[in-house]
Amino acid sequence: KQAFDASFSRVIVLSDSEKIREEAKKYGADTSYQRPANISGDKTHMFEVYKWLLTEIQKRESILPDYFCTTLCTTPFRSAKHISKAKQYLETGDVDWVLSVNEFEHHPVRSMSESSDGLLKPTYDYPNSLIWANRQELPKQYRFNGGIIAGKTKHVLENDEYNITYNTQLKIMPIFMNQEESFDIDTPFDLEIARKIYETGKHE
Repeated sequence: KQAFDASFSRVIVLSDSEKIREEAKKYGADTSYQRPANISGDKTHMFEVYKWLLTEIQKRESILPDYFCTTLCTTPFRSAKHISKAKQYLETGDVDWVLSVNEFEHHPVRSMSESSDGLLKPTYDYPNSLIWANRQELPKQYRFNGGIIAGKTKHVLENDEYNITYNTQLKIMPIFMNQEESFDIDTPFDLEIARKIYETGKHE
């Protein structure tokens, strides 16, 4: 429904669940593509799913959109305004990818790794003055949160993985979301929390 509110001309709900597809139809979603079992497992990489769908659209319809926007169900509290902003960026034709992000809840500069002898050491070679600085003194860093993944269709069809690297020359626009909007469901416990948040209406 959020995608409809953001005025996307076509919304496809891709699932291997008939129950989910039937529910999506009630809101006017296109459910003519059923997600195959071999790309519906817990370890399936979503890029593989995008590529399958876009390839199938090209085969069956002989047309392709210039860009696409995916909203993962595990980040349910992003809003129509975020999707609309992504659409605006895509329509300019001047960006390659649009990704929703939020500030790290815990700054990665303090990341620790376990060594082979079971001891801890800093993951990255940062100076002590940075590692032990006050939180508000640390440079802002953001994590991709899965709320919105959008980009030019060609970047999916021409690659087997996201073509975003450290040295990328691609134009990647951020959609900034706060911590509440970025809530991510990874476990049954997360799902229970999400239900409570939904019931309170504080996500709106």
